[in-house]
Amino acid sequence: MRTQLDRGRAQREARQRELRDERERTEARETQLGLLPRALPTLPGFELAAACRPARTLCGDYYDVLLLDPAHALICIGDVSGKGAAAALVMSNLQAAVKAYAGENCSPVELCRRVNRILCANCEPGRYVTFFAGVLDTQRSTFTYVNAGHNPPLLARRNGSVLKLSDGGPVLGEFEDWSAGQGEIPLESGDRLALYTDGITEASNADGDEFGYERLSELLSRERAGTASDIHARLLAEAIRFASDSFADDATLLVLAAL
Repeated sequence: MRTQLDRGRAQREARQRELRDERERTEARETQLGLLPRALPTLPGFELAAACRPARTLCGDYYDVLLLDPAHALICIGDVSGKGAAAALVMSNLQAAVKAYAGENCSPVELCRRVNRILCANCEPGRYVTFFAGVLDTQRSTFTYVNAGHNPPLLARRNGSVLKLSDGGPVLGEFEDWSAGQGEIPLESGDRLALYTDGITEASNADGDEFGYERLSELLSRERAGTASDIHARLLAEAIRFASDSFADDATLLVLAAL
């Protein structure tokens, strides 16, 4: 009889631990997703759409759009190496550093330099971040950017041609003497810019084929007449369909449309 009671007590305690762990995971997920923008700012002459789809409870992807002044906005996206709680902690560190240093007098390359110092000081060896930061000037319709080892955003021009935004330098968090150059591009009415993490391009189908840059590029070019929301929904839906709704990595997609 005592053995049965002990067994029952052990089962109840195990169940209570499972429920407690599940609550903690849910709270951690909600807290982390709360670091991502709840709403995107309104930018004159442009449209924005973005979403992050975590592969697990916690996420190593990051994106943000910060209004620096009425005519300038910082648009950024990042991906922490690894997965799970460790990547999520670095992601929160990245988010805090970006918000602390972003400002009117901080160029994309200087922002990356400052964030890199924080990550080098706080991250364990082998943990790094791919990062892309660009400042949109809505009055001049220009986009000044730095690509720190991130998947190159794709710019679909109105005529259907697609450019990769690759100017920059190495990843953040690995090299204390980090340096890079900046790129600047004009944005014209009808242009569509897609920023993404490798969870999109490396999404695999049942045969092991990846969604890939070329498929994403062709789809962006084909759908370029749509709104930012329409293009975002279409690209994400195609990646989900291709991977049978099963992403092995966090997947983030942001679309900027010039009106």
